[in-house]
Amino acid sequence: MILYDHVVASPSTEWSYGWNYKGIFNRITDKESKIISSDHHPITGEKKKVFSSSSLLPLDLGRMIIEEHYDWTYLETDDQVLALYDTERIGELKNKIDEISVMLKDNSSDFFEIRGSNFIEQNNALLYFDSSYEEEWIDYCYFDIYDFCDRIIISSKFSSEINNLANEIKKTCEDVIVYSFGGSYFERFKNNKTGISLFIPDGNKNYNGQPMWSYQKWYNAKDCLIGGGDLSFCRDGAVENNRVVENYFEVLDYWFDIEDGNGGYNEYSY
Repeated sequence: MILYDHVVASPSTEWSYGWNYKGIFNRITDKESKIISSDHHPITGEKKKVFSSSSLLPLDLGRMIIEEHYDWTYLETDDQVLALYDTERIGELKNKIDEISVMLKDNSSDFFEIRGSNFIEQNNALLYFDSSYEEEWIDYCYFDIYDFCDRIIISSKFSSEINNLANEIKKTCEDVIVYSFGGSYFERFKNNKTGISLFIPDGNKNYNGQPMWSYQKWYNAKDCLIGGGDLSFCRDGAVENNRVVENYFEVLDYWFDIEDGNGGYNEYSY
């Protein structure tokens, strides 16, 4: 039997209290596993359980973290998000995002209209940053992949091929996300469907006399001297300087960067 990894993470910022470690570790025992509640959890749909340390799987631990964090936060705050991801399916999701990005490269105006700019409210898009701050547009402009594809389909601006692929991406997001929940602040959040994000910048927007893309060198397939870069998501599936747009990062570079013979702002040439 092959055991694949699982990752627990938040596409948004988490509160400073962290996770409910006491609640999590209280559910790990050196005895046999057993069910301790007859109620089905609202997120996982499972009955609360104490797990034996001798047979605890990554999926079990992830499930406990999700259940305990939801129970700990949902009555206290409305802005928490947490998800458990199945890493076996991440590669498939990345490849589909690359594929739809290449198809969208000549539809930039429609793409930017779907994304929005300046202040975007949560009822218009599911995003995991404060869009009223320009600094967050530079560093944290994360939009939900599932919701973004939903809006591509609803917009009626794109071809049937793009819409079909957007539907495939939505289904793949559901495969990647084992469990997820979002507080009521995130109005468009759909538990166990949304909860995985994509960096979607407003690269042409002016910030202190320069386009925002010039400040985003860290989002790069190459090493960046200021720290960052060398991101596998940006690097995989692309060949530098072959003048062919091949993945999501290269589509962004195609849209936002300048041609100066040295790779532009981020020293990368698609």
